[in-house]
Amino acid sequence: MNFHHANDLNSDDPFKLPTGSEISRKPSGQYVLKIWGRFPPDWLGNISSGISKNRISIISGSAKKVNNVWQAVFELEKTPTAPDPEKIDYLGLALETPDRGRSTAISLDKYILDEDPLHHDGALYLEVNAHDQLGFLGAMLNCFAFYALFPETVIIETIKGMIFDRFWIKGVGGCFPSPMMVNTLRRKLEGFLR
Repeated sequence: MNFHHANDLNSDDPFKLPTGSEISRKPSGQYVLKIWGRFPPDWLGNISSGISKNRISIISGSAKKVNNVWQAVFELEKTPTAPDPEKIDYLGLALETPDRGRSTAISLDKYILDEDPLHHDGALYLEVNAHDQLGFLGAMLNCFAFYALFPETVIIETIKGMIFDRFWIKGVGGCFPSPMMVNTLRRKLEGFLR
């Protein structure tokens, strides 16, 4: 088991709570990554993109923000050409902004967007189904960040080559996204449909 911990990333760091990550290998050969702490709003897209750039798939997992502190657990699967997952700096990936000019092309089979804030604790709910694609999660999260939309809860599942991901999304400051942002996101999702 590998363990990385950083209480203070630097003296000017706004995150005062302990931040860390831990990765362990399962008997199946897959890996479990746990990461926690205070992160910038786009950290999930950053870490997801960084993991896929290392040719590692996020098979399943969840991430939730409570009182501005994130707790996330991801199940990872490496491709034959991937580096050792236990030697990757996951905190570094979470804080590093990826090259957004090189977006991953993705496709959706179906999506459901629930715009009623009363149904999902003040969040916009999005559910997506697609064939498994390396880099899919990072591309979705970076798309949200481009429109200043940030999930506060994410549940990721890949079953028999199919992606079933759910996102509870809020706008800047934790507000429900404006109707204009919801419509912009809907148009983008329509463009992803196969």
